[in-house]
Amino acid sequence: MFNPHTWRALAALVLTVLATATGTASAAPAFGFNEDWHARAGLAAHSAALGAEVNRQGLYWGEIERAPGQYDWARFDRVHAEFRDAGVRPLFVALGSPCWARPSTPCTNDPRFTPPDPRFNQAYARFAAAAAQRYPDMAAIELWNEPNFDTFWTTGPDPAGYSRLACSAYRAVKSAAPGLTVIAPALAPRRRSSAHIMGQASFLKGAMRAGLGACFDDLSVHLYPEPRNLFPSLRRQLDEIRRTAAAAEPRRRARRIWVTEAGIPGARAGDSQQAQLLRSAFMELRAQPGIRAMLAHRFKDAPASAPAAGPADPRYGLLDATGAPKAGTLALLRDLGVLPRS
Repeated sequence: MFNPHTWRALAALVLTVLATATGTASAAPAFGFNEDWHARAGLAAHSAALGAEVNRQGLYWGEIERAPGQYDWARFDRVHAEFRDAGVRPLFVALGSPCWARPSTPCTNDPRFTPPDPRFNQAYARFAAAAAQRYPDMAAIELWNEPNFDTFWTTGPDPAGYSRLACSAYRAVKSAAPGLTVIAPALAPRRRSSAHIMGQASFLKGAMRAGLGACFDDLSVHLYPEPRNLFPSLRRQLDEIRRTAAAAEPRRRARRIWVTEAGIPGARAGDSQQAQLLRSAFMELRAQPGIRAMLAHRFKDAPASAPAAGPADPRYGLLDATGAPKAGTLALLRDLGVLPRS
């Protein structure tokens, strides 16, 4: 079996030689996966063997700081140790809130996705800064997940409220770890607003008006292109974010972009077609300027016994529920250059 660390070092050497020869240094985007690694022990090494360089994991404030000032990092220390041992850098997402930080909402609300009351924004900021200090090898820290969607911001999308929270955290993180990249806002890729979601352009425009532009380094986006309309829908989702950010910051150089979720549902496309569509999507992203990372959502399908499994499960994973690569997965990873061809 090949050694993923040796392969990655060789690939980096080749890129360096090519960059030197051509006088340019445009590195390929980092590759990896978005997954609930804290609930799936032992998968990190497997992901590294399949080419992961950066893996994304939520850091749930409501679980870590159940009482003010008392942090319990144990579950996420285990994830971090698995990543470190596998040679994969973490991209942690700071989100959620403990009950004591949101007295205006029921404690029964999902603590992973309920924002704090505004007067506890500084407590969230201290949590994010503590994470930055505890895990200094992070590839980046991301401020929340899809705050334009009420599944992940349970009090309803609020661009100004999100901006205030993110700005508090940004200042604290930069004070604790000045060199750490802070990315945001990881929006759900919807064009139009509805009862439960605000369109990504509308949310970003409102957030930038509220001052978000001073409170992150690189843009993070989520891309879920339509299988039947792959290239137009992918480009539309990406271009809409770029245009909105550029309009809000006309004097600033275009920000780098981290695609922290990109997926095609195997349940809709079929496993083999899923891999082919993902290959096309990721090759398109590699050809786009300014893409810093591209992370597949997800690594592995839910087991058949899991509540999310069954006929309605979209099956985004590149591995099936048994942990075996789906049809076309290995070819996809070889074509992306994260696995050797032999």
